Amino acid sequence: EGLSRSIPLRGYDDPLSGVATQAGGKLMFKYSTEIRFPIAPNPTIFGLAFAEAGNTWESLSKTDIYDLRRSVGVGIRIFMPMLGIIGFDYAYGFDNDVLDENNRKTGRKFGEWKPHFVFGRSF
Repeated sequence: EGLSRSIPLRGYDDPLSGVATQAGGKLMFKYSTEIRFPIAPNPTIFGLAFAEAGNTWESLSKTDIYDLRRSVGVGIRIFMPMLGIIGFDYAYGFDNDVLDENNRKTGRKFGEWKPHFVFGRSF
């Protein structure tokens, strides 16, 4: 998920995006761009490609707009009349933190693919 329960940053688990606390942080920033394309003549099924960047911070004084977690990926959406939009995304998060044996950040980063399920409108 990522930034919050309602605005996920695809490609990351919750603790790896921003502040690793239950609250997640008091400030957030997210940039998302998405291109959608038809998969079938029926407009209720479409694919998409996206790029995102975002993070959360504990306070305004700790905000660093250049410290963003970045991701890219692809997905599919299906509109089900009784359920709304359901979908699946597969995203590559570039900036996962490498943790030491005590779960502290080491300053190193690694990339990883993550699946994400979507229920409802994405934005």
